[in-house]
Amino acid sequence: MTVSIESRIFAALLYADIFHYPLTLRELMQWIVSDIQISSRVIQNHIKKLIKKNKIKYTPPFFYVSGHKKTIQFRIKRLAASTNKWQRIRKTVKILTYIPTICMVGVTGGLAVNNADNQDDIDLLIIVRHDTLWITRFLTTALIELFSKRRHPGDFRVDNAICLNMFLTDKSLQISKKEQGWYAAHEVLQMVPLWQRNSMYSKYLRANKWTQKWFIRRYEFQKQIQIPSYRTNTNNIKWYQALEQPFREFQLWYMRKRRTTEVVTESVIRFHPNDARIWIRKSFRAKLRHYKVPLDKKYNQI
Repeated sequence: MTVSIESRIFAALLYADIFHYPLTLRELMQWIVSDIQISSRVIQNHIKKLIKKNKIKYTPPFFYVSGHKKTIQFRIKRLAASTNKWQRIRKTVKILTYIPTICMVGVTGGLAVNNADNQDDIDLLIIVRHDTLWITRFLTTALIELFSKRRHPGDFRVDNAICLNMFLTDKSLQISKKEQGWYAAHEVLQMVPLWQRNSMYSKYLRANKWTQKWFIRRYEFQKQIQIPSYRTNTNNIKWYQALEQPFREFQLWYMRKRRTTEVVTESVIRFHPNDARIWIRKSFRAKLRHYKVPLDKKYNQI
């Protein structure tokens, strides 16, 4: 089945609508689901058709699903909250540059698109050198505890707390095939890298080149962004690698009675205080059915 450009545009707005997040023209163009480049002129012509059909509305500078104008208020309010969080997190993550085994630090979740509420925490993705996963997690946790506010399991008030919910090694950058889909592609391409070593963000994008099948325009945009880079003293890395095993054993021992749905392997540590992908997928499928938006079979994996 060939998916119309109008369906692609409308689906992008429906996905954003889950988060009460109207899109600007540039954002809408970037988040159109497509594995081929569609010209800006063609996209804008089809946007006009959707407006004429009363499926979507435009209140400068935002496009949104008809009847959902109030989402603009949500976005403006959350932009103000997000601005405060960015000021906080940019200062905090500079501390992590003192850990030479960290290759990249990025912000994920709502803050990555300036859509965080005042009471929300701040999600970080941290990429580390192979064979240093557990010692890096220990040192990162210690520094955040000392110089900032960290989210702990069971916390109810998490405003501005830093959630260290995902660590990857530089040998495991690709999202697993079983998880590859609309949601995961969105998360990969909306993540905001704060700093890197050894061009790690470019490597991360290349490892997840599969996201082009979903959002090729966004993928090309992300390839162009400039990221602060730091050097590392590779002579010290071997000492961290030598200490990896005891730090791994200690943390696994400490976690053993607290484990729930975490993903823990030799190259990935991923915690889910509240796993969003489940309710997001359910909500998106419901919206597609409600508005009778047809998508090609290859896009069914949301």
